[in-house]
Amino acid sequence: MLRTYATKPSDDYSTPIEVWQLISKWIPRDTRDIWCPFYYNGDHNLKKLDGCINIIHKNEDFFENDHGDIIIDNPPFSIMGKIFVRLRELNKPFILLCRINTLANKYLEHFKRTGKIQVIIPNGRIAYNGKSPNFDSCFLCYNMKLEQDLIFL
Repeated sequence: MLRTYATKPSDDYSTPIEVWQLISKWIPRDTRDIWCPFYYNGDHNLKKLDGCINIIHKNEDFFENDHGDIIIDNPPFSIMGKIFVRLRELNKPFILLCRINTLANKYLEHFKRTGKIQVIIPNGRIAYNGKSPNFDSCFLCYNMKLEQDLIFL
């Protein structure tokens, strides 16, 4: 993987199609390009959703590139602080699959102050690579204009 940043081996997990299906109705279908910048194994299950036509998923550095109109992905958890600094620079709408405790981190303060943060909380734990983690996850959304700020599935 091309990177100018270090992650942990535990960051490389593919998100099953069933997880993306949980939020599929909130992914805007009129969006021209969806950028999935966090490269796992060359494939991205978001491509399998109906209506997600132009998915940009390349083996390149997130911190040195800028694609698409919206970012949707499962980022490496070990460098979330750096990712949110970059997201602030990009100022694009996003949906990120995160640990639920991400909501309490200082690096999210800027986004909270905008009033444009929304959260989708799945019912139960999400399994990554077939393994259930010891944490709950959520979909952290920015500037997505969802019907509610907090959605429980």
